[in-house]
Amino acid sequence: MRWFFKCLRHYADFSGRARRTEYWLFTLFSVIFSCLLPLLIAPAYMFTFDHGDAYYTQERTLIAGMVVASSYWAALGLPSLAAAVRRLHDLGKSGWMMFLVLIPVIGHVWLLVLMMLNGQRGENKYGACPKTAPEIFAEPARLKSAGIVMIVATAVLWWQYVDVLLIILDRLDRGARVTPAFALQVAASVLWLAAGILLLGEKQAHGMQRKGKMALVLLLAAFSLFSGSAILIYMSLKESTSMGLPFIAKMAISSLSFPLMILFLASVLFAPKNRPLIKTTGILTISCLWLLLLFYVFTGADFMTRAYWLDMHSLHRLYLLAYAVLFPVACLVLAGTFLPRKIAPG
Repeated sequence: MRWFFKCLRHYADFSGRARRTEYWLFTLFSVIFSCLLPLLIAPAYMFTFDHGDAYYTQERTLIAGMVVASSYWAALGLPSLAAAVRRLHDLGKSGWMMFLVLIPVIGHVWLLVLMMLNGQRGENKYGACPKTAPEIFAEPARLKSAGIVMIVATAVLWWQYVDVLLIILDRLDRGARVTPAFALQVAASVLWLAAGILLLGEKQAHGMQRKGKMALVLLLAAFSLFSGSAILIYMSLKESTSMGLPFIAKMAISSLSFPLMILFLASVLFAPKNRPLIKTTGILTISCLWLLLLFYVFTGADFMTRAYWLDMHSLHRLYLLAYAVLFPVACLVLAGTFLPRKIAPG
């Protein structure tokens, strides 16, 4: 299991090397968990959301399992790719060789054989031999990992915003307009993207220089805007009779996670030497974000009909999963990046 959690710590770290044990055990546990999670959660979903109609309940249970499995792989896409690139580095090969998968059959077999080969002995241009050297996760790599995840999450958010804007443009003649909550979300996503880009150039998470401090200021502003957007959405919908318990629970958890993230980032920025404060706010933030992530995974199918889930375009289906999973995961990676070293996740 330690190899699995090591790859999660190096979430989007494409530098360094990974030995065969690390790559294959991470892959093994990833496959095992992706099979077990639907088997565990789908029956729980069926028990919780029993609608009286056996066929309907079984159908939705199947969809719940699909959502859980797909969400799991959406969350593990980046660490899986990063582990594969580091495995190629261990062989002295460039990570660009991952494009071998574009060659039908031959490329897949070639890449599989490469992943099974023993790594180079001693140091190569990608770093020290992972069999003899202690694990090193330098702060620049940690910050770059967080920045990459934030940028990917922003791209997914903007995908959603484009869909919304197209709908608004299509309905202008019926009085459609950009709501204040939507405007706040777009502004927050721009700040979130800028902070991610700044983190790519920062060298240390503790004792940051100008870029890192500016990134934290932008993140504080972004989460403040996200929090304001969540409040506006809740206020506009609280009178609606169609609001179900899952939606209310999601809004409550989201509304709590944003202020916690603000407190955590403020403690890192304005009280960098106060380790107990950073530790307390960080653990509270991570706990709330894990709860939000589990909520998305567990109740994702409850927002979808069979036709909506099975018949919609595959890219749009991927977007829904990524939107529900990547943003909480990006927040978790970000929170773990700035925790004091001795209590870093994993």
